[in-house]
Amino acid sequence: MTSSLKNQSTLADRINELFAESNKKAVELAKYVGVSRATVSYWRKKDGTKKIDGDHAIKVGRFFGVNSEWVQTGEGKKQIANAGNDEKLKLFSIIDSADKAIVDSKKNLTDEQKLELYLEAIDVAGRKRLSQGLVTQYISEIITNNTSKHKE
Repeated sequence: MTSSLKNQSTLADRINELFAESNKKAVELAKYVGVSRATVSYWRKKDGTKKIDGDHAIKVGRFFGVNSEWVQTGEGKKQIANAGNDEKLKLFSIIDSADKAIVDSKKNLTDEQKLELYLEAIDVAGRKRLSQGLVTQYISEIITNNTSKHKE
């Protein structure tokens, strides 16, 4: 297939192409995007009517290292054209992990508090080479400890 399919391709065509070009599994994509395995199966069905929202397209693009606009619409170049994509994808993964901890905490944090947590996640992941799961756990502990201090 070409590297910049246009609108005539369906979402299913594009998602299935990405799976065919990688050794990634649907369950991994579902976990990364934060959707059910059934949702990924829905996206992969070839009836041509399936859509994907922008947030999910961004995460699918990150997961496969491709342009999210191409994932969502079939327009634009498939491959992201700038250097350093691996580092950007790692950074997005760290931020996604911190965001998961923030959402899971169900705390009403200010944007400034969230930014501090994102920066802490990036710092600790770089220094200690933590996996995504450990970054999520680390940020969760910071949120819990900060909440406990404010109650005292």
